[in-house]
Amino acid sequence: MHDIGKVFINRDIITKPGKLTDDEMELVKRHTQLGYEGVREVFGPGTLSNHVPFQHHERQDGSGYPRGLRATNKLVTPAQRMGSDQILASRRSPPSPMSTTR
Repeated sequence: MHDIGKVFINRDIITKPGKLTDDEMELVKRHTQLGYEGVREVFGPGTLSNHVPFQHHERQDGSGYPRGLRATNKLVTPAQRMGSDQILASRRSPPSPMSTTR
């Protein structure tokens, strides 16, 4: 759900091999805002779920986007956990087809 906003970005940019131009990168960065707005339409305003797509690229030191939030903002934590879960998942082997766990 955290990258749901990418469905609103041109597919050619999302799947482009190689480095994006500065303009393309700015469009990709908009996926956080677009995801927030889309999820808010489904769940309504004021729910924490809305902030996961909006804040999943924020970082403790304020270097993230879209708002450059620092660790003092408590809403950053769930979004950062999503980011670390992605990193860990990318380093794991997929489950065996015979596995009963998911």
